[in-house]
Amino acid sequence: MPAPAAGLPNWQHRSAQLLHLALYLLLFALVISGWSYASRHGFVVTLFGLATVPAIFAKGSAFGTVIGEPHSAIGWVLLAALGLHIFAALYHHLWRHDRVLLRMLPWIG
Repeated sequence: MPAPAAGLPNWQHRSAQLLHLALYLLLFALVISGWSYASRHGFVVTLFGLATVPAIFAKGSAFGTVIGEPHSAIGWVLLAALGLHIFAALYHHLWRHDRVLLRMLPWIG
């Protein structure tokens, strides 16, 4: 993550750091829970149709069920976090008129 933008309040910088961490953790949790759920039900998991991934748990595994069940909820929380990230970027661009959004774009930043 680049250095905070000049004039950015400390709470906004900290919030951005926490939100980015949450996005990465939620993405990881979504993949693991989906893989667990698929394994528990005996579904074949592939990476973009190119390679088959081995089951992480045995079919019918109780532990696979425990990890796989929150998959949908994790997905919704991830979408909410992504929406918050988009809102914050637009807030900075449209209301604060700073360069926070532009710094996210590699061809401009």
